[in-house]
Amino acid sequence: MTPKAAKKTATKAARKTAAKKAKAKMPPAPDVSAAP
Repeated sequence: MTPKAAKKTATKAARKTAAKKAKAKMPPAPDVSAAP
């Protein structure tokens, strides 16, 4: 896996975790759709 692909995967995983945490606290937050 290239460093670029690894970074993309890590970012995706981090975003997924963040979305899961946000969902647990409250309904879907705008930060999910505002993600780059």
